[in-house]
Formats: sequence, structure tokens, C-alpha cells
Amino acid sequence: MKRAPKGSMLYLPYMRKRETVKTVIFFAVSLAIFVTGLIFSGTSANLLTVVAVLGCLPSGRSAVSMIMYLRAGGCSKQTFEAIEGLGIKEGFYSLYFTSYSENYDISHLVLTENSILAYSEDERIKEDGFETHIREMLAQNGYRDIHVKLWKNREAYLQRLRQIPIPGEEEQKEAGDGREKKEGILRLLFAVSL
Repeated sequence: MKRAPKGSMLYLPYMRKRETVKTVIFFAVSLAIFVTGLIFSGTSANLLTVVAVLGCLPSGRSAVSMIMYLRAGGCSKQTFEAIEGLGIKEGFYSLYFTSYSENYDISHLVLTENSILAYSEDERIKEDGFETHIREMLAQNGYRDIHVKLWKNREAYLQRLRQIPIPGEEEQKEAGDGREKKEGILRLLFAVSL
């Protein structure tokens, strides 16, 4: 399996496969250790049983990670094609943000100079909850006055994306401080998402 970068359309399918395979291997190793101890000692009261039980700790952690990736919906092919048709180069797909009370399945996200624009195909998502959560995360990390907006209507989101000027290469080179700020925000967003 070739690794797909976070924010790409292929990231979630890659991580689903990876975490599923990893979880199966971890549980299989623990089971093999337990069965080996049972066969050689004739009882489950042996040292290999303890090792097998301890092996279930990383297996369980891997299983939780696998379940989270399986729950993440990602971006649909129709939405991907519609957004790609606009020529947006700095967009990120299939980000799944978690908070203490809610999970936010974001199909697409764009960073502009001082805004985060996001679209979700999940009808259950609470726009104000996502916007507040991201603003708080940004403020805790020193990024203030960043506007966060989430759309659930694809056409309205696409209309807003059409209004974003696509910077040329010269403009990208000149925007040094702004570029560093955007990269810092992007690192933070990647850190708080699956």
C-alpha cells in the first residue's frame, strides 16, 4: 500500500485499510501467543497468557483507531469532481475532527488569508459546534481573528469557492508571513483531525 498524504482524497481509504490490517495482525499475534502457551502447558495459567493479555492493549488501541477511520465518511466522488473543476489547489479533503462532545466529518476545507472555509456532507453536523471548536483550538494555539465558516449546502459552498481568487506564483512567493501562518494553521488542523 502506498501512503496517501493527509488531506488528499485517498487518505481515508488508505488509513481504513492500514488500521484494519494492523488490528487483525495485533489480535492474531495475541491469539497465537495464547494458543501456544495453552498447547505447551496444557492450561491457560501460564506466562504466555499474561503476554497475550498484555498484547491486547495495543490491539484494543488499534481497534479504536480502526473504528474511528471506518466511521469517517469522507468526501463523495461527486463533490470531489465539482471542487476539482473549480481549480482550487490548496483544498483538503476528508478531514475528521474530534472533540470531547462531537465529531465533525468535513468533506472539504480551504484556508484563505484569514478564513477557514469548510463543507460537510454529514447532515447531522452542527455548524456552530464545528465553528466554535475550531476557533477555540486556533485561539489556544495563538491564532486569533480567524473566521471559520461551515456549509452543508454544496452549491452555496461551491459558489463561495468561486469567489476566492486563485493566487499566481508571484503572489505566493511574496506572501512569506502569511504563508507561514497558513502552514501553522494547517499543521494544527491536521494534528486535531484523524
